[in-house]
Amino acid sequence: MAATTNHVTELLALYDAATAAMDSADWSTAKRALMKCKMLLAIAPDVNRGSTAVKFKPDQLDSLIAECNREAAAATATASTGGPWQTTKVNYQRAT
Repeated sequence: MAATTNHVTELLALYDAATAAMDSADWSTAKRALMKCKMLLAIAPDVNRGSTAVKFKPDQLDSLIAECNREAAAATATASTGGPWQTTKVNYQRAT
């Protein structure tokens, strides 16, 4: 299947969406966008349009997808432990 202008446009839009999601720590959205990029690249691995070229292989996105998984897991762990700051309830009593 030959790459079309729509493929290039969609790839660039998905990659931009993944980048924006990573910037806002939305790892689920970033992962979804990267997986869509990988799917499109699997059917059209060498995509060019004028001076714009996307020349990475689909499996090279695996490391970015894995990073999204690690970041999401770290965020979940931080949320479940209350983050780096812990609070302790303290009860004061006057001396009798």
